[in-house]
Amino acid sequence: MDPKFKTLFICAGSAFIAGPLLYLILSGSGAVKALLIAVLISLLAAAGVFLVATFLRAKDKKVRIAIYVAISLTALFAIFCLTIINLAPLALFHPRFTETSYNELTAMSEPEWIETSTGIRGWRVPAKTASSDSKRPVILFFGGNGMESSSFVREYLIKDSSVYGSLTENNDFIFLDYPQYGKSSGNLTVDGLKNMALESFDHVRSLKTSGKIFCMGYSLGTGLATYVASERADDVSGLILLAPYENSYALYNNELNIFHGPLKLLVTYNLDTGAYAKTVKCPTIIFASPEDEVVPYQSSRLLFTDFMASSVNFVTVDGNRHNDFMADRKVMQQAGDFIGGLN
Repeated sequence: MDPKFKTLFICAGSAFIAGPLLYLILSGSGAVKALLIAVLISLLAAAGVFLVATFLRAKDKKVRIAIYVAISLTALFAIFCLTIINLAPLALFHPRFTETSYNELTAMSEPEWIETSTGIRGWRVPAKTASSDSKRPVILFFGGNGMESSSFVREYLIKDSSVYGSLTENNDFIFLDYPQYGKSSGNLTVDGLKNMALESFDHVRSLKTSGKIFCMGYSLGTGLATYVASERADDVSGLILLAPYENSYALYNNELNIFHGPLKLLVTYNLDTGAYAKTVKCPTIIFASPEDEVVPYQSSRLLFTDFMASSVNFVTVDGNRHNDFMADRKVMQQAGDFIGGLN
């Protein structure tokens, strides 16, 4: 076959395949999207190599090899970048809904199922000492990336309330699910999470029984709790952070330590807790552990130095791994004492 016709045939074939791939990329999600993008870039790289081979056939062999290598490395780097961008959400977020726990809680007189105007849903556990229509303090909780309100409320606040007794005795405890978690709707993006966090706070503030509101976050949720405390600085009475991070770069680098300089652009899900902390006004308490294998202790220490307008206390919890915080009775007792001192 004539080289010109061969070139035309391969380019047309690549374009024919690229069209459907592009459509699937735009409509797909997660790992499928990343795989399709990788395939598309590979096709384009192959077409580029073939074109170079065709039009530089008479050129020096070393020049051709250098060009082939450059195109191949560029394609591999592009595939790597796009794969990181598309797969990161799968590592950061683990949406789930525990139907058994939800059905069990629904059959009870308490807790109370609540819902915002845009479909953010979750549970309110009323303070044990409060009458039904009295104002009382509220803890608005933002959970970790694998936490869902129904299972948490059932296991820790209803089935066995001993760990959280100091928090739920005199305070309402409200846990609303992130978008796509539990029965919440919305977009699981940074903007979607920020909107959810502010909407949750505004909804809680509008409840007739809500007194002082304390934002409490664990792991992923510490960024959102701090964001709310910065955006609603005059209305948040206190901030409790369990295993917090200064920014999402620390979480990415803890898994693969390459996200520095220009490669920070690959971190598309960045909650910049340190930046939010600078405008927080309310008293804050931070709990962190040197043995935390998910959030580097140093990241929590750096966050501590970012609080400029609020009084902040840093508590080192020796021996705790990341998943130990939520079942640590002493930590919850200290958090309860912190809230009690502000009421």
